Amino acid sequence: MRDSASAHAEEASEAAKSLAGETTEDGDYPGTCDTLTRHQSMPSLHSGGHNAEGSRNYLRPPKEGFKQVMFAIPSDNQLDALPEGYNDAAEITLERPPTIDNYRMTIQNLRNSRQPIRPSMIELMHGAREAARAQKESPKPSYDFCSDAAEITLERPPTIDNYRMTIQNLRNSRQPIRPSMIELMHGAREAARAQKEYEIQRSNQARPADDVYDRFKPRSIPEEKKIDFFQGVFIPVFTNIVGSLLYLRNGWVAGQAGIIAGLAVVLLSTLVCVVTAVSICGISSNGIIRKGGLYYLVSRSLGPEFGGSIGAIFALANAMMASLYVVSVAETVSDLMSENDYGFVTNNKINDIRLFGILICLVLMLITFAGPDIEQSFTLFMFSLYFLSFFNWCLGSIIPPNDDQRLRGMTGYSFATISQNLLPAWRGEDFISVFAVFFPGMTGLMAGSMFINSLRDPARDVPLGMFTSIAVCSLFNLIGVFISGATMLRDVSGLSFPVYDNVTNEWESFTCAENFTCKYGLMNFFQVAELEAAWGPLIIAGIFAMSLSSTMTNLDNGPQIFQAICKDQLFPFVRYFSKEYDLSIPQRAYIFFSLITMGIILIGDLNIINGLVSNLFLAAYASVNYACFDASFAKSPGFRPSFRFYNMWLSLASSALCIIVMFIISWISALIIFAFFFILFIYMNHRHVEANWGSSVQANSYRIALTSLLKLANIEEHVKNYRPQILLMCGNPAARSTLLDFAANITKDNSLLIAAHVVPYAPCERLFVIVRRLDIQITAWLLANKIKAFYLPFANENVRSGAQHLLQIAGLGKLRPNILMIGFKSCWNRRSRDSLYATIDYVGIIKDAFENNFGVGILRNGNEGFDLSETLLELNVCDITALKQNNQNDSANGTLLHGGDNASYLDTENMTDETSFNGSIDSRRSRREEMNFNDVNSADMVKTTTLYRRTTKFFADSIVFNSEKNRSEEDPKSSLSRKRGLRTTLLTEKQKKLTIQMNRFHHKIKNGVIDVWWLYDDGGLTLLIPHLLRLPKAYLEGAKLRVFTQASSQMCTEADERNMAAMLSKFRIEYADVRIIPDIKRAPSPATIRDFEEIIEPMRATESDHRPGLITDFDLSSQKCRTFRQLRTKELLQQHSSQADLIVVTLPVPRLEINSCLYMGWLDLMTRDLPPVLMIRGNQTSVLTFYS
Repeated sequence: MRDSASAHAEEASEAAKSLAGETTEDGDYPGTCDTLTRHQSMPSLHSGGHNAEGSRNYLRPPKEGFKQVMFAIPSDNQLDALPEGYNDAAEITLERPPTIDNYRMTIQNLRNSRQPIRPSMIELMHGAREAARAQKESPKPSYDFCSDAAEITLERPPTIDNYRMTIQNLRNSRQPIRPSMIELMHGAREAARAQKEYEIQRSNQARPADDVYDRFKPRSIPEEKKIDFFQGVFIPVFTNIVGSLLYLRNGWVAGQAGIIAGLAVVLLSTLVCVVTAVSICGISSNGIIRKGGLYYLVSRSLGPEFGGSIGAIFALANAMMASLYVVSVAETVSDLMSENDYGFVTNNKINDIRLFGILICLVLMLITFAGPDIEQSFTLFMFSLYFLSFFNWCLGSIIPPNDDQRLRGMTGYSFATISQNLLPAWRGEDFISVFAVFFPGMTGLMAGSMFINSLRDPARDVPLGMFTSIAVCSLFNLIGVFISGATMLRDVSGLSFPVYDNVTNEWESFTCAENFTCKYGLMNFFQVAELEAAWGPLIIAGIFAMSLSSTMTNLDNGPQIFQAICKDQLFPFVRYFSKEYDLSIPQRAYIFFSLITMGIILIGDLNIINGLVSNLFLAAYASVNYACFDASFAKSPGFRPSFRFYNMWLSLASSALCIIVMFIISWISALIIFAFFFILFIYMNHRHVEANWGSSVQANSYRIALTSLLKLANIEEHVKNYRPQILLMCGNPAARSTLLDFAANITKDNSLLIAAHVVPYAPCERLFVIVRRLDIQITAWLLANKIKAFYLPFANENVRSGAQHLLQIAGLGKLRPNILMIGFKSCWNRRSRDSLYATIDYVGIIKDAFENNFGVGILRNGNEGFDLSETLLELNVCDITALKQNNQNDSANGTLLHGGDNASYLDTENMTDETSFNGSIDSRRSRREEMNFNDVNSADMVKTTTLYRRTTKFFADSIVFNSEKNRSEEDPKSSLSRKRGLRTTLLTEKQKKLTIQMNRFHHKIKNGVIDVWWLYDDGGLTLLIPHLLRLPKAYLEGAKLRVFTQASSQMCTEADERNMAAMLSKFRIEYADVRIIPDIKRAPSPATIRDFEEIIEPMRATESDHRPGLITDFDLSSQKCRTFRQLRTKELLQQHSSQADLIVVTLPVPRLEINSCLYMGWLDLMTRDLPPVLMIRGNQTSVLTFYS
């Protein structure tokens, strides 16, 4: 390789020849287009002289003190050593083709390197000397404060009434509410006038959003009677926890585990209940709880996915638990009939159990239908009967045993009995298995959450009722274990009385105890409570009472939870069961769940699903604990529970404990429940239920995003983690969906994409209303089309000024755009005043982007533009989403069915012109639109597709931001008939063409070809973008990549090709071909020059018209070399890439001295009559590296 000095000497020699106007024998232009100064001027590209007098009035004067200097590329560390008289305004030798040396080092190493590196964007734009002198100064902003003294009587102090209702209820409320912001800013009289106009419009024309809020309209129902903690929490929890197991299993627990371990089993179960009750109290005291119990708590805390899954599981668990209780009662009735010689009704015990179970279920359902008062009276009677039965047991244990009791092992309270039963005596069991048998009797805690909406003071009543009921239930179980262990032996034959040994002070063991064949005792006889009670039949009555009461509670809980799920419509085809009748009883849901319960009862033997039912309740426990933890962990300001004794880590530990207990009881049933839960969760997630309940999932999403952004802000960028984050200046995205599709193909949901829209109006309050409405509509449209992008509107009268603001404020932290992408301005060469200024602003935006260290991409869609708004208005398209998502089969058939989800996007009955553009905003219409905006929130806007598909042509700024015909004059019936009509319309050729044009970058192209013209080293962005476009999910997925670049010299073509291939291999970028262009410096053909002159002719300055910005002879002469380079590039693109599916070429840098119209002429000619061309330029920072 040649050294740097000799290379620059040869360049200087070639530059000197170019100044003398020399050419080589083969017609090549020997200069490097780097050395033309402003002292030279050419009136045309064919002539070397000019008429100085004729052009004196509009030629730019030569720069004062200009000194011709041949510039060798300095590094950043050499800029300060440049001489004072140095000026490089005419030098473009700073640009170099891509070399592998610039990609060997990371950003940090490049920053500290002493070697020459690629020039910075500031050097390319301003020259090296100007870049060295640049200083960063930011003036301090000053703020002027003002005060207003008018209209302050509208403001009111905060009142509780304004916080009782939701947004929908406030909208429909007749009560006075807080004043709106419009009232505060413009006065009550102006707001009243707008409100009156809005009501007139609403009465004359049906709003499409009304059907969304129909289900939120309040109904005139009688005020619900409030209850205290005893009726609403204590009794439901007590009757569900304490049941027949207290009488039938506590003796067995004392026999297996002993008194000490048996008490430990009870205390461990109590611990699980207490920590879960803490979570329930915490989450239920965070605001008003509506009807739905556990489902309402979980769904409003964790979202509809968790809430719907857990709610369905818990509702099913209540039905299964009710069936278990009913079967236990039916089995007891059948056994009593057999013991009293009544025989079987159906000559079969299982059939008797089924018959009795169905009858009991029907009776309990009828009691429930009788109303809450009858049900509560029945429950209170059963509750009292159980207390009497328990005291009957305690009293009977004190009375000395009779002979029958002594034969069955009852000894009364005895130290010998206590000592023998104090420690465990495991027989095929252990602590875990005994706990698994006992704990299902403690799974009724969630019954206390079913009536929270009816409590007088939930914040006080829920903790008081739950903890007192848990304490009483635990006390009953502790007493039951102690009585059994202190008054009953483990093994008794029943043939003789127990004998007390005075020597050993112990009871003598029976021979049957050695081979475990004894008939009575704690290990063998389960009716210990009935045996020891003062009156045995009262124990049987207590068992019946608690079983029936628990059954009624479960039969009540399941339908209410199911009704709440049906009201929220989380599952399809279930709204039928949400209807309520008199006394607020969901009778349809009750009948449905009673049928499910009866179906489970018909199984007869429910031992198989006993562990499954317990685990279903434990899964509900775990979900509530996790909901409390997640709500606390999200640190949302809205989570302010009145119950202060909860702890999020205690809730998390309790959730884990519940899951562990699930596996202890039955790991198979635990796995089944988890599988069922995940199936429901995936279904709910896939169904995309539109429900905005302010869940902790949203709060966590915000917190995680904020934490990640703050963490990312402190991480130094690395070239390996570079992502193209695009700021797309596309105007209204719905009108330029093709440009948006192309940008989305680059980001692929993995990078930031901001669709920026500069609204060309002066900011005012009426415009803000429309912009907010448009923001909601465009966001909904992006979601409907599955485009992961952010819409960013910005109001500014000047497009360039708006773009300058967006370049500075778009993004947050490190999540900021680094590439500006715009569409090519095809109408740049119109000579009108506005067109000239628009062209200057267009090029100015490109320069501003480079100044802000952005990369720039300009996409030209062949000879077609991107703005389809006029075509859509001409065809009167009302549903661009259906047109956008129209598949290829529909396009081929040429028909679209009107109706259903894709209803009538072509309104053929009213092909009227609605494109009047007068530059004004009607104030009355703005206020009416503001009322519509306040009525509809973003979630409902997304759900109500008609609101952004058919009612407003939001893709056309001429419709959105300008006055239109008063819609109230339109006949509502005819409007509705058009919306509801079902018909098939034949697509015309224009409509087919529009469909194809809108989906150009949406449908995949098979066997595509991307030609990459990497002419200058811009950091690798010219190569990275086409590589991303050929990855999966892009429209050019799997396309062939052909790379073109210029030769460093005509003698090193083969070496340059090998070096480029080696560099691509190190970048791990697949390519099909590498081509080195040796003759890019050749002068363009005369035909190409004539084409260029025809393009720029409308923008040439004349003696009569020499407005600033028009192309002068001085502009052409001073930029002749650069012009020739772009014209020659055009010829090469036409020669090599005319058949490619996409051309990616390095964008020329718009130096400050280059005329804007001349620059647009370069781009126009270079990309004319070609496939889609992406002209892109990085910001001279490496975006590729071959290091791992």
